[in-house]
Amino acid sequence: MDRRLNRLVIVGLALLLAACNYGASGQDGGGAAARAWIDRPLDEAEYLIGEAIPIRWHAASDAGLLEVEVRINGETIDLADNLDPYLVIVTDEFDWTPPGAGEYLLEVIPTDSNGLVGATAEKRFTVIEGAVIAGAVYSDLNPDGDAHDEGE
Repeated sequence: MDRRLNRLVIVGLALLLAACNYGASGQDGGGAAARAWIDRPLDEAEYLIGEAIPIRWHAASDAGLLEVEVRINGETIDLADNLDPYLVIVTDEFDWTPPGAGEYLLEVIPTDSNGLVGATAEKRFTVIEGAVIAGAVYSDLNPDGDAHDEGE
């Protein structure tokens, strides 16, 4: 029984010491660095010119978030700023229509409430020129020159 108690005490002390190595989350700057991730578009996705591209991103920081910048090919298209300093996660979703065909790089750059910039999340996608097929095709099954007969 003494061995079990000793092991429990040792394990408890080890856990306590390990916990001391982690900063508390919140405004004191402890915890993990700001991070971001992108749900949409999917990496290497293809879209047609004129098609609205759905963008959905998230950013998080244990220290709170100051701002999140969203860029496409280096140009800022969205900026979430003046955020509540106690806010630890932010999500946004919107559609963006590209100006033309080409390859695009989407970047989401989080900054925590201490002003530290976190790792940039990235997705690449391509916008291509293409044609859209529209309309209807009728088959004149009883070659009378009228494809609008019942059953045709």
